[in-house]
Amino acid sequence: MAICNMKNREKHIYIKASLTKPLKNISSLEIENNCLLDIDGHSNIIEIRLENQERDFLMNKRRTFIKVNY
Repeated sequence: MAICNMKNREKHIYIKASLTKPLKNISSLEIENNCLLDIDGHSNIIEIRLENQERDFLMNKRRTFIKVNY
């Protein structure tokens, strides 16, 4: 995975990343989040786009791991 873009706007940090190699078949994706979780009331939003599907996930102290099945 490679970070393509990172910007800070209105107290939010936006990071765009993409896979470095094309994959023919993706059946699931696992994400572990351990960034900025010690800030009170803070959450991270993970947006995944794969082909024609787009999904958003809210991650915080209680939810640091997700597995997305396609």
